[in-house]
Amino acid sequence: MNLIIAFRVSAPKATNAKFGFLETPPFECLCVDFKGPMPKIGQAWDALVGQALEAGYILGNQGREVYKDWHAFDSDDNITELQMGWVAHKRNGEMASSMAPTR
Repeated sequence: MNLIIAFRVSAPKATNAKFGFLETPPFECLCVDFKGPMPKIGQAWDALVGQALEAGYILGNQGREVYKDWHAFDSDDNITELQMGWVAHKRNGEMASSMAPTR
């Protein structure tokens, strides 16, 4: 598995071999803020996925982390927004539209 670290940019500019540009399409997502150190973020992802499945969401293959308030890898004060893509909801048959982003 490759980890892609992204930074929002207003416009692509010339780059060197270390960095490149990747534009991804918007997607519907469920979000939650995780406060704590990175070694515990896996537990937060597990909780988000579990709650989403319990609520009847069918999840897609997109997920990302937005580092809203970063202090240090082991800091209890980090705030990271977890975003998990979804494609449908079992209870009402609602389908997410790839043309109508929420994020």
